[in-house]
Amino acid sequence: MDESEQDASAMRRQRHHPRERLVSELIVLDEDAIGPGVEPNRFSNQDIGAGEAKIGNRATLDYFAGHVGQEITLPSGMLGDEGWFAFTAMRLGWRNAGPDPDDALRNFYEAGPGLGSPDEQGRPEYLLDKVTGLTPLRATGLGRLEKRSVCAIVYEGDVEMSYAPMMADLQGKTLGKVAFEVISTRDKPFGPENSLPPVRVRILDAGAVCNDSLSLFKEAPEIVSAVSPADVVRPECVIEREVLTEEWDIFDESKWIGDGDQVVSDGLFYANPNAFSAAADYIPATPVEVDPTGAVKFSNRLQLVSDAEHPFAESGALFMVNADKNGDFKNYVFVNVGYTMAPSLLFVELFGSDDGQDFDQFEETSIPFRESRLFNVDLWIRPRSYEVGIGGEMIDTVFLDRPMSAVNLFEVGVQQNQGGLRGLIHSTAITQLCPKENKATKCRQHWSFKGKPWKGRVGKRCHTRNSYIRMAREKIKYTKNPSLGLRCLAQMRELPDEKVSYHRSRTRR
Repeated sequence: MDESEQDASAMRRQRHHPRERLVSELIVLDEDAIGPGVEPNRFSNQDIGAGEAKIGNRATLDYFAGHVGQEITLPSGMLGDEGWFAFTAMRLGWRNAGPDPDDALRNFYEAGPGLGSPDEQGRPEYLLDKVTGLTPLRATGLGRLEKRSVCAIVYEGDVEMSYAPMMADLQGKTLGKVAFEVISTRDKPFGPENSLPPVRVRILDAGAVCNDSLSLFKEAPEIVSAVSPADVVRPECVIEREVLTEEWDIFDESKWIGDGDQVVSDGLFYANPNAFSAAADYIPATPVEVDPTGAVKFSNRLQLVSDAEHPFAESGALFMVNADKNGDFKNYVFVNVGYTMAPSLLFVELFGSDDGQDFDQFEETSIPFRESRLFNVDLWIRPRSYEVGIGGEMIDTVFLDRPMSAVNLFEVGVQQNQGGLRGLIHSTAITQLCPKENKATKCRQHWSFKGKPWKGRVGKRCHTRNSYIRMAREKIKYTKNPSLGLRCLAQMRELPDEKVSYHRSRTRR
């Protein structure tokens, strides 16, 4: 393929992805979603290739290949007999079932050896029995697919599920593949009371969309049994309104104000090799409101790279949100992420101000050191609290006296220090979570030392709050365009050494 053909292919793919997000959720559909004569579409056998079904078939269904751009409504089955299933985790054995090493989703999609095509012993379905990590989608799960692109493998018959533990049988003939954008779920115009909401979709070009990245659908709600939860009613509010999705393919100066030390390349945000740190501010055109019963979620996909563990704590990234108007630092929080002393674990420190009163809290995770560690940093901003999760593990909460009504500034920052730790950001997202649909995972229990010195592994050379303040005061002297977070840090007061080593210098409940 020459350069002009590659450019045309890239433009074609972007045209088909919702909001130019070149990633699709990989799901499974069975006869309760797409089947001959099934309401409301009444597809013919020829429409969906029902006469050509076979193990490992990955051809695009004829109707979908011929109606790209058209909107249709797909049924979703009934409670206990669902028609839509999402992957929330993958079997390790699928990673080695080619054609793509270490990409289990791609291997299933391409019907690799044991996943639809014969393995070395001639077994085409060797890895398709007792499949864990496949979850039936009910009303809430279907709703959470809204505005996403989907690549689906369509089975000729039913996908059989068992519970406690949940496992699926994915053996059997498939009709092929389809791709579509989920527009919305609908009120139930047909079917019995326990039927699930139908889904309005826009057909996409599977050949264009599904060659890009495929993703697990981790937002799928947990299913307990065939009848629990009885989640059959279309939710009024699904999960989120997306404010920003930044994949860091380019540095978009219409969205971000950088401090000049940032580099954006190959989907990464990082610091110039000659700089200690880099930061960029996102200031929304209008404040991002925090619903009284909702939340704003600030998520960053962070990678920490280090050649070895070190005898002192190191920070790799510092994120900030400010609830006040630009330049007024009375209600803000910094999220500091790095490694504790060897043998090290990931840590998170939350420090900032609540209506002018300082707070500083520090927690370790259960995630150990690796030379290269990629994980999510999620900050939930609620009216009366900040909650932070690292790699899916809820770590800490700061409770506020002053209720939060909106957020005016989001800042990303990374650093690379003498100890060798380097931070890189793969993606950034800001979303408004719906009321009653914004519960984070329950925070794990922590010891409370109530003012006694914390016995953790931070140490006197800890690169946390005080060191950030000192570094900010030095860096601001020669930075042409200091970020708002850097200005805030330079104005902050250092805590006494004994306060820095506290587990919590202030906790409100």
